[in-house]
Amino acid sequence: MKWVDRGATNSNPVLGVMPRISVIVGIDSTGSIYLSLTQSNSNSKVMQIFFQQLVLKLDAERSNWREDTVILYDNAPYHCSATTMTTLE
Repeated sequence: MKWVDRGATNSNPVLGVMPRISVIVGIDSTGSIYLSLTQSNSNSKVMQIFFQQLVLKLDAERSNWREDTVILYDNAPYHCSATTMTTLE
């Protein structure tokens, strides 16, 4: 809802484009934080790149992290996409 002149439309025909920053955050049980800042909408490709880089970082820090690590995330479509699932496998 907005204030408009009588008879004027309440629609907004032009989509304003603003700089957008998306944050992807991973936190482990010891308090380490892994994050990514992007200037794009999150999608399957962004998640794939995040997980690939996260794996490289975790491999460098502790080679056996796969034995005791659980990845939790919400049910966003790009989190459950075939591309993301293949990357996680």
